[in-house]
Amino acid sequence: MRRLRKRILVVACIVALTVQTVGATPVMAGEKDKYEPWSVEWFKHHPRPVDRYWDRVAECETNSNWSDGGKWGGGLGIAITTWQRYGGGAFSRHPSGATREEQIKIANRIAVRGYIRKDGSFQFPAGYGGWGCIRMNKYLKPHPSVLWYKWKWS
Repeated sequence: MRRLRKRILVVACIVALTVQTVGATPVMAGEKDKYEPWSVEWFKHHPRPVDRYWDRVAECETNSNWSDGGKWGGGLGIAITTWQRYGGGAFSRHPSGATREEQIKIANRIAVRGYIRKDGSFQFPAGYGGWGCIRMNKYLKPHPSVLWYKWKWS
């Protein structure tokens, strides 16, 4: 019994040091989700922002021009390489050729959901940091319920 207590104490100290050093916040199994944290299923079922949120981002990024054909295309100003990496090519070669709904779907993959590629590999979500308007404007700060990384880094 004494050995077990000692082992538990050692593990608790290691976890506490890791949390302090790295800034990680541990998530206990079954505490929040029924899916394993950081699994494809967890990302797939994680809450996403409502479409109105993306409309506000588009208003800031391109003045709501969903067919903007610039280097960062579409209404949300998504880089062409990012568009392709998250499966946008299934809709259009360039974000400007996709509908508003298709652009929002890709934005949700980039920010929250990630994307399973044809080869079966998983492209993890990058978060909201790629959008300059989101980084620079407090009114576009995403609600904590749609931030997938809030449990990983404090």
